[in-house]
Amino acid sequence: MANGAIIALMISKSHFPSPVLHLARWFIPLLALLLLALPRSLSAHGAGLQADIRYRPAPPVAGQPVTVEVTLSYANDKEALQAGSVFIGAIGPENGVVQAVELTRGAAVGEWTGQVTLPSEGLWTMQIRVELPGGTGQDRYNIQVAPAGTPMSNETGHFALELDLTAAATTPEPLWLRSWPLIAGVLIVVGLVLVFLFLPAAQPKDPEHST
Repeated sequence: MANGAIIALMISKSHFPSPVLHLARWFIPLLALLLLALPRSLSAHGAGLQADIRYRPAPPVAGQPVTVEVTLSYANDKEALQAGSVFIGAIGPENGVVQAVELTRGAAVGEWTGQVTLPSEGLWTMQIRVELPGGTGQDRYNIQVAPAGTPMSNETGHFALELDLTAAATTPEPLWLRSWPLIAGVLIVVGLVLVFLFLPAAQPKDPEHST
């Protein structure tokens, strides 16, 4: 963007005729914004997420609520997830099932929090699902649940997972997004043609031949 502003300033001090000068003043900054914004919008739609999951108490106790906190970011650029729906469910011993509950947004960007209750002791498989407009990501992790009546711990458990967005790879991007390098190149060529087309008319007159 700084380079575009410098070029626009240099053009403003040149001897180009008024129509070309007016066009160039707007064309260069807008083109710089286009080149900066389009790659950014593409990188924001990565093919995966990183999930940092914290739960307490650790270990959970059968019949007692477990607080779950999830921090989500894009795997490609580590940018915190701005929106989406996060669900936590579980499958346990003897076909035990805890229906998925939707977590609520936390105080910080990219954070979700909620509670689940695991009814019996043993090894439980926790299931996390993230729903976005561009795809759905899900994964599993196992935790050991202590018997009912076990004293509650102050410890916090932690898991780090990578979630693939299943629909993102199959959903085609709009044609104009996939063609942004071509569009930017055409705009550059058109701008240069317009500038140099009027270049002869922009040359200063020779004072000796002026009347």
